[in-house]
Amino acid sequence: MKKLSYLFVAIWSLTLGCEQEADIPLPKVDQKIAVSCYISDETDTVRAYLRWSDPVFSNGLDEGKVVENASVILSGNGFSRTFSYNVQAQYYQLPVEGFDLAPGESYSLVVQTPDGAQISAQTTIPYFQADIRSASYERDAAVDQFNQYYVTFRFETVLGNSDSEEPYYRIVHYQKWEDPFIASTWYQTSNVWHEFEPGDSEERIISESSSYGYDTTLVAHKAYVIHCSEEYYRFHRGLENIGYGPFAEPAIVYSNVVNGLGVFASYRDWE
Repeated sequence: MKKLSYLFVAIWSLTLGCEQEADIPLPKVDQKIAVSCYISDETDTVRAYLRWSDPVFSNGLDEGKVVENASVILSGNGFSRTFSYNVQAQYYQLPVEGFDLAPGESYSLVVQTPDGAQISAQTTIPYFQADIRSASYERDAAVDQFNQYYVTFRFETVLGNSDSEEPYYRIVHYQKWEDPFIASTWYQTSNVWHEFEPGDSEERIISESSSYGYDTTLVAHKAYVIHCSEEYYRFHRGLENIGYGPFAEPAIVYSNVVNGLGVFASYRDWE
């Protein structure tokens, strides 16, 4: 037994002697420009938000830093216009004056920094607005002995697929409350994404949400049915797949930006 104990100690000592601190150089990953920009035929001012990305092996000190002094150009349908930078709001803006953002037309966004970094993206505004064949709204509320309420909302619509080449839709529902403690404002209560399958002519889409609170009164609600481009749809569906917490798995977020990250997309909405 003693011989076995001595043998174990010897092996353990040899194992400790083999330990070394690893000095592995991490790969250098350059930052990329991340952009968020959306256009519609009813847009009065196009806004482009530009940030520097935070690479996996970076120190994280520049995460989300605004990209300033960039040249941002929107072109298409016979025009080319340059954005101006709003220092206070920290985004680039372009009033839609003297040119058209038209359904069915394609547009490109090009961003270039003084040091030569350049990104680009393209989108086509859907030609059709959403084909809403019917819509209904229900509200079911109950109040307990403490004057607290539990409300369930149900918004149902039947959509027709009027554009088989761009079969992407979003339905978003908002509520406005009178609250004694905060100012009355609009709150998003539901969000549904839908993609028509080939051959589908119409779909019944149901959105439900619930609320639990105290001494508030619903004063208004509104819903938007948005016919969006594929870029718009893929990017936001990817965002919804992002998990949080120590056991969250990585999610791949769609991007249509060449040499960069983010999205340049388009839509048409119907309130």
